[in-house]
Formats: sequence, C-alpha cells, structure tokens
Amino acid sequence: MPAKNVAELRQEIAFLNSIIENIPHMIFLKDAKELRFVRFNKAGQKLLGYSQKELIGKNDYDFFPQGEADFFIKKDREVLKNRGVLDIQEEQVRTRKKGIRILHTKKSALYDLAGEPAYLLGISEDITEKKEARAKLTSHEKQLQLALTVAKIGAWSWHVPKDVLLWDENMFRIFGVTPTPGGIVKYSVFEKCLHPRERDRVNHAVQTALKKSPDYNDTFRILHPEKGEREIAVRCAIDRDKDGNAISMTGANLDITEQQHKHAIEVKSKMISMVSHELRTPIHTIKESINVILEGLTGTINDEQKDVLENAELCIDRLTRLINNVLDFQKMDAGMMDLCFEKQNLNDIVQGVAEIEKSTAEKKGLNFEFDFCEDLLIVNADSDKIIQVLTNLVNNAIKFTEKGTITIRTRNMDGNAHVSVIDTGMGFSSDETEKIFLEFGQTTITKKLFPQGTGLGLAISRKIIEQHQGKIWAKSKKPVGSAFYFTLPLDQKNA
Repeated sequence: MPAKNVAELRQEIAFLNSIIENIPHMIFLKDAKELRFVRFNKAGQKLLGYSQKELIGKNDYDFFPQGEADFFIKKDREVLKNRGVLDIQEEQVRTRKKGIRILHTKKSALYDLAGEPAYLLGISEDITEKKEARAKLTSHEKQLQLALTVAKIGAWSWHVPKDVLLWDENMFRIFGVTPTPGGIVKYSVFEKCLHPRERDRVNHAVQTALKKSPDYNDTFRILHPEKGEREIAVRCAIDRDKDGNAISMTGANLDITEQQHKHAIEVKSKMISMVSHELRTPIHTIKESINVILEGLTGTINDEQKDVLENAELCIDRLTRLINNVLDFQKMDAGMMDLCFEKQNLNDIVQGVAEIEKSTAEKKGLNFEFDFCEDLLIVNADSDKIIQVLTNLVNNAIKFTEKGTITIRTRNMDGNAHVSVIDTGMGFSSDETEKIFLEFGQTTITKKLFPQGTGLGLAISRKIIEQHQGKIWAKSKKPVGSAFYFTLPLDQKNA
C-alpha cells in the first residue's frame, strides 16, 4: 500500500476516534467471547467514574452488583445470539460517584470478515434528569388540572397558524362536545357550538383581537346539546412573533349561565367587574405555564422553568378561589346551591387538601402539621364543597400567618366528625367573630392588608356546612392566632 494511502487511513482512523471520544453519550465495546471491555469513550468513563485503564480487560462483574451484572450479560448474549439491535428503554446502573443512574441503552453486534460476532457495541444515554423532569411535569399538570376542575374552568390553547385547539376536559363538558384524543379540535368545532346569532359577531371579535389586541375578553351564547342555550365567559391572552403576527391564544372559559340568571343586579355588577379585573394577570400566567406543559418539554428543568410552574400554581389557586366564591355566592343567594351527597371518609378529604396546601405553607416558612384521628370518619357529604371549605380555611390561615405553625386536626366527638384549622397568625378581636361569617364581612385588619379580598369565603363556607347539617365557628386571641372549627354528622352505620 502506498505511503500516502497509509497516511490517509491513519488520518481517517484518528478522525473517527476523535468523534467517538467526543460523543456526549457513553460508548463501549466488549469482545464477543468473554464480554470484557476493550473500549470506553470519555463520556462513559465520566459517567461510571472509572478511568480507561481501570475498565479495559474487565467485565461487568468487576464493577457492578451481581444482579445488575447478570442483567447486562444476559442482554449482551441476546444481542449476539439474535444478531439484531436491542433497545433497552430504561436500565439502572450503579456508578462510582453519581450513585444509581437511569440509562437508555442500545446494543448491537459488530462482525468480523467471516460474518461472526467479534464485538458488542453499546451506546447509553443518561436519562436520569429527563425522567425526573417528566415526573415533575406530570405532577404539576395534575395539580393544575385539579385546580381548574375545582373552579369548573375550561382551559385551552389555540395555535393560530396551524388551527390546532387544545382543550382540557372541562372545555368539552362546558361545550357539550365529545372528548377527542389528546384534546385536539379545530376552530370550526368551537364555531359550531356558538348560537347562530352569535357566530358572526364572535368570529369578527376574534379576528379583530388577532390583528391588534393583546388579549380577548368576551361573553357569548352557545347551544349545548343537553342544556340548551348557555352563557359563556372567555378570558385569554395573545402571543405574537417579532413581526406582530398572532401565534397563539391561550385562556379559560367559564359557564356563567346561572350567574346571569340568578344574581341581583347590584351584586352581579360588583362581582363580575371585580372578577373581570382579577382574571387578567392569573390567566396570563396560566397561558405561560400551560404552554410549558403542552409543548412537552423533556429536557432538564432549570430554575427559571420551575419558577414559572410554581407561579402558575399560585395564580391558579387565586383564580379558583375568586371564581368559586363569586359563583357559589350567587347560587347561595338564590337558594340554589346544588350538592351531591356521597359517603366519604373525611380523613381522606382533609389529607388530600392538606397535601396540596402544605407546599404553599412551607414556601412561606411556616410549619405544617397534621393530626388525624385513627377512627374512620364516614360522612355523607359533597366532597367538592367540603374541599372548598377546607381550602378556604387553610388558605386564610396561611395568608394571615407570618411565622409559626398551621395545624389541621380531625377528631370523632359526640357522633360528629370534628375538623380544626389552627394557626399562629395575627388573630382577630372577639367582637369580630360573627362578622367574619357574614357576606362581605371582613375584619378591620383584613380590609387594610388584603383589600382585594371579596369577603365571601367564610360566608359561603358556613352555608355549605349548614347544608350538611353541621356547624362552623371560630375562636381567636389577638394577636396570638386563630382556630376555625366545623363539624359534620357521622354516618351512624359506619361510625
């Protein structure tokens, strides 16, 4: 072979070696007979925590527990026997410095000139952070959906250029449309739901907003296949590219039919104007966080992304409380608060709320304690409404406590399930105890520190508990904290 060709061959080999060494995934070679390592790239050495010198000539049993090594060797033999590519989606490997890591590995055989397996090639990607990120996204998504479901708000996002609408489950319920795979629909599906007299107006309003507006806020009528004509409110924000073209609209819808029909003019005007004002900022945050989730990010979540999700959770909680308070007050005022009674273990309901609210308290630097009785507290109750009461009491406790502890306690007392929410906050004077349970009733310090509050939460909570044949009350010693209590009758057959 001419010297020039040898030089070229050496150059090509050096180039290939450089590529292998600098690929960010672990690459290794084993001899086909004894399955001993003959090559490891830099990424593999860094991942496992061993040098090339320590690895070459050794096998899996020299580095890993027998169970892991047995698994690796078994898979290697399968590849060499079947002469194909083996794709192992997840496998655990114990490293020297990084503990247990999760890898996505592909293995295949390399053959000699006679067509016999000479080496086993493995390529492994460390997917530990990706897997953790997916788990966190799934958890956040569930919490977002729970908050929206409690508020009966339908969340959606519309990719305008491709005409792809993504609806959550609540949107399909609101519009009476059969859910589709992935929640994907076209704008025409929404358009068909509109009342015939509303279609031209709504289409024109949407197109006008897409051309020049930062958001789109409206109310319109639809024809629900079972409920007939319904009044729907929409609040959304619009994303644009650098040229000002609309890329997407993201927002929320709410069925306000009962609100429109049953509310007194004065209360309706006050509440709706307040809700409309308060919806803008939370809805914008919902848009950002839902985009993060729906785009299916699978990379490592950085601190900025984590902050986006956490902020979205806080804003959705606030939005949920506002919407629930407005609608429930309207129903309560009209004597039409519908309850769905079922036998429930009250401890399970209380624990579910406590687990959701615990992180909020801890972020504020507060201790959060549970004290659940061991008895089964079986009650006949509307779980959604009891969750609403508990959430309101716990949120209030967190809001009005700057340091100390929030305690949630359950007891079996005198044939009743007894629930306590106790804080070490600012408290209130004894002459304000009854006032806080009245409609729009707020203590003097509450009005001063939290003027944006509606003063409806405790009034609604009392109505809910009374409709469950229970009692609700409060005690406080200013400024050493407050305790809110409610009772529900136990189901005597299961007490």
